[in-house]
Amino acid sequence: MVKEPRSEDSADKGKQPRLYEKAPAKVDSFNVGRRIQELCEKNNITKYRLAKWTGIDQTALAHNINGKTIPTVANLERICDAFGITLAQFFSVEELPGELTKDQKELCDIWQKCDRHHRELLMTTSRCIFAASEKNE
Repeated sequence: MVKEPRSEDSADKGKQPRLYEKAPAKVDSFNVGRRIQELCEKNNITKYRLAKWTGIDQTALAHNINGKTIPTVANLERICDAFGITLAQFFSVEELPGELTKDQKELCDIWQKCDRHHRELLMTTSRCIFAASEKNE
């Protein structure tokens, strides 16, 4: 647990001041922990699985989700990678832009429901289809 910095009149007078403080889990009224929780629920991913996929300690991840701490940018990128989204999409208030067609939205829905292994298979298959169609043109 991070302790609040002491005032100058404390017993530690003369020691170097702390360079960080416990940060709130909100970034300009955006709740990072709530967003991670939403993504876990939407994708049916347990916090244990997310911790394993990202390499983030379970306790640290729980503290991020519960609002006790905020994740580092590096950890946020790992979380986004696990969900197959960008940082911009993580902080986006809209699920999908309005200009997507019905088929594009369906593909996005399918993507969101896939685990990492199935996303890799989907990407490999898509690339093969695209490469084959380019050869035929």
